[in-house]
Amino acid sequence: MTKVKISKKYEKLLNVPDEYRDDAYKYCVMVLSGTFITCQDTKNACIRHLKDIRRITSDDNFPFVYKPKRAKKVINFIEILPDPKGNINKLGLFQKFIVSMVRGWFDENDCLRFRKAYISMARKQGKSLIVAGLVLYAFLFDRDPREGRQIFTAANDKKQASIVFDMVAKQLKYFVSRVPELKNDVKKVREQIKNLKDGSYVMPLSRETGAVDGFEPFMAVVDEYHAAKTNEMMELIESGQG
Repeated sequence: MTKVKISKKYEKLLNVPDEYRDDAYKYCVMVLSGTFITCQDTKNACIRHLKDIRRITSDDNFPFVYKPKRAKKVINFIEILPDPKGNINKLGLFQKFIVSMVRGWFDENDCLRFRKAYISMARKQGKSLIVAGLVLYAFLFDRDPREGRQIFTAANDKKQASIVFDMVAKQLKYFVSRVPELKNDVKKVREQIKNLKDGSYVMPLSRETGAVDGFEPFMAVVDEYHAAKTNEMMELIESGQG
């Protein structure tokens, strides 16, 4: 890792056990040193991450734990998937940080700590690749619940909701070509991707779908949420998860 100079007010935060010095840690160092220029929200996320890692070993009452190996497993999976142009790319540190926050922190019951994440980035920065990869990983590998995971790519209208869904379908097709034994376990039927082994599925979701409030989402991605005129879709998803 490149040596960087960091402000004294952040030096103490960097003193974490070696097991936690993964790519997310490296990203925090680059942000807090000023090597990467970011907004204050991103800096705050980095500070929270480092502070909470320190609390794991110093505060017996801290109810969360960070598992770098679990986060790395998801990162490695996403890195073998094609982007919208069919290219295979390594994730940047900022992308690895996002995945690590969403899939690396757990509570004392080994459930994911963060139930909601707002991901905002400039165009052409790999948002669709990351989001579709997270959806596909949950569809194929999550086991809580073991069966019937309902996963939705949601948006204000059907066309927008289908963008991430189509990306997931494309990635799944590629992954099955790499792991042929999955061929009999998954199937795309019109606008639904089914896991025939455990009854889980992925489908696009919008107000045009109808009976939105009848679903029980395990995971949902709301694309272009900043353009939503109301928070109706988010409320329906959260009430379904309740």
